[in-house]
Amino acid sequence: MRHYVLVILETGPTPLPAGPALLTVRQQGGVVVEIPVRVLPPHPALSGLPLRANLGEEAQVLTIAGKGLDRIEAIETEAGMVELGAGRADVRLAPRTTVGLYDLRLRVEGLPEPLVLPSALRVAGPRPRIEGVRFALPRTTVSLRPAELPAGAPVTFEVKAVHAEGAAVRLRCGARTVDARVSRLSPGALFFTATMPDAGCSLEAEMETGEGVSCPHVLGRVVRLPRLQELAVSGEALSEGVFAGSLRGLDLELIARTGWNGRDGLDVTALPSPAGHEQALDVPIPWPSPAPRAPLYIWLRGDSEGRRTELRY
Repeated sequence: MRHYVLVILETGPTPLPAGPALLTVRQQGGVVVEIPVRVLPPHPALSGLPLRANLGEEAQVLTIAGKGLDRIEAIETEAGMVELGAGRADVRLAPRTTVGLYDLRLRVEGLPEPLVLPSALRVAGPRPRIEGVRFALPRTTVSLRPAELPAGAPVTFEVKAVHAEGAAVRLRCGARTVDARVSRLSPGALFFTATMPDAGCSLEAEMETGEGVSCPHVLGRVVRLPRLQELAVSGEALSEGVFAGSLRGLDLELIARTGWNGRDGLDVTALPSPAGHEQALDVPIPWPSPAPRAPLYIWLRGDSEGRRTELRY
């Protein structure tokens, strides 16, 4: 028959360093036995508990933070399956899991039994989810492409969502928060107006309830457009089939090319000059135009195709 003895060590004010060590045991009769042991570091500690997972999602990523995470070999829970990654846990809830608190069992390197964290996982109801967006744009003198939003202009949105009762709406464009006036048309529909910020960012919407925050939904990319007022064509020929023209408006420095269709354009080399409260820009114009009162096309810097404008000649 084997006998086991529980040994409790008091190490004093200075903790033993983690790693291999020898435990010296002096038995009655003066027999000394040295037993090789391993001193383990402190148990892993998770911060920000309880972690939160939501019903209604096939898989979700939870951020894992704390100390000693590199020693955690696996995490188990009755709520579902957990797959560990670097600083994260991919969670798939079991089909019959319900709202509530669940224990987490940590399989830790060096420990024979799992380390139990009581009520360390909170399973909440479904997060809000944005399912569709419609928006109405103000009139612009230069056409917008699909999913483009005009910088500096007000745009109205209608958002369809589920699990969104009482949800707050947040709009972001890059690191900037965009204010919106929100009204509720029904439990699953929100209507709001927001003034677009500066160009160069994608406007995203999030909805938040007590169950969590929705995934960001991209509403569109904000672009800056010139504001065109007038096109004039002179009798001065710049080259064969090209005459000198002039544009008046604002933000004309954005224009890189001009033409009569979205494929063929001429490079604009001049810089806009002040013209009262507006700007004037010398541009090359192919001549003759393809038809009377033909619409002018312009290219913004970086465009691969021209954009139709409201100016005609």
